[in-house]
Amino acid sequence: MQNKFINKERLDEYLSLGKDVVFLDTSPTKDITFPPKTIVAAFHFDKAVGARSTLYIMRHDPNDTTLLNTDAYSFQYPSSGDKISLYGPFKPQEDHHNDFIPSVLGSLPSKHLNRLTQIEDGNLSDSNFLS
Repeated sequence: MQNKFINKERLDEYLSLGKDVVFLDTSPTKDITFPPKTIVAAFHFDKAVGARSTLYIMRHDPNDTTLLNTDAYSFQYPSSGDKISLYGPFKPQEDHHNDFIPSVLGSLPSKHLNRLTQIEDGNLSDSNFLS
């Protein structure tokens, strides 16, 4: 696995929202491109000191029997320096091939839930995907 990086300043923007989970419409870093058919991307921030936080990217694979394939990138924050290493992608066993989003992300915002519902119903138009 090759290390990916996110700019600390950019990550601070997401953290300034004050939420444990932040849903994204675009990749947070040029080092990670969303794979085709990406539906949902989100940060889960674990704010305990020394804890690892995670960036989740969930995509649909029409050749798979499940709705979602999830890739995860872990990182430690706070971190010294201008760039923070993202380690991954990992294929979390409990979440990689699943019909549900990882439980740590809680409830999806309505626009993401609508996308997911459309895809479950067989509407695979490009407008239902982030990439």
